[in-house]
This record gives sequence, C-alpha cells and structure tokens, in this order.
Amino acid sequence: MSAFSNTTEADIVNHFLRGEAVPVVGDLYLALFTVDPGESGFNNEATYLGYERQLITFTEIDGNGNTTNANAILFPANLGTSQTIAASAVYDSSETQEGVQVIHGGLTTPKTLELNDLLAFGVGGLVLNIN
Repeated sequence: MSAFSNTTEADIVNHFLRGEAVPVVGDLYLALFTVDPGESGFNNEATYLGYERQLITFTEIDGNGNTTNANAILFPANLGTSQTIAASAVYDSSETQEGVQVIHGGLTTPKTLELNDLLAFGVGGLVLNIN
C-alpha cells in the first residue's frame, strides 16, 4: 500500500501541525479492490461471493519506515465467478462500502480468484511504507 487517505492526511496535519486532538481509531479491517479505490472511495470493492473484510493489526514501524500485518489474514474462498484483486485498503469498519479509509494502494501482483480460491497474507506479508 502506498498512500494515506484524505481523512488520515487531514488528521496528521491537524494533530502535528495544528495541535488538535484527532479521533482514536479502534479495530481496523483490510478490504480488497479490483482497482485502487483512491484516497476517499469505496469504488471497485471486491464483490465475489463469500467476500468479507478482515481484521488487521500492525507491527511497530521499523527503521526503513515499514509496518506490516501482525496477524495472518485469510479472506473467505470465492464461491462464485472469478474476480481479479489488484488493490487493498484499510478501513475502520468491517462492513463493505462503509467506514473511514485510513490507507490504500495497489498489490505488487494482482491475484485472480477463481471458484474456491483463497487470498491470504501471512504475518508480515502486507507491507506499508510510511516514508
């Protein structure tokens, strides 16, 4: 992933440059997309039969400006027609088409999910560079 959402960017400016309190985010969920949704959208969220956003937690930032998923993430199997997943985003809601986007970006390699295919990220498999 590569870019903060408009909301996250505003929160960073408000907190660090304007001294304002920003809302504390609770649980975060990884969403899948057929095309990068951009900084404020839900466009092109996965629709394959069985799809659900998945809970995600992150490691502390390392010396290279990277944080990774601290938990293994397994999306449900595709129970319908094929769909190619090309991007992901993190939201504060488990419900599709809802919530506030935190960060988004394209996958290094898009993955076509055929019938009964799964998409998984092992611990450390999803890297966010915060530089």
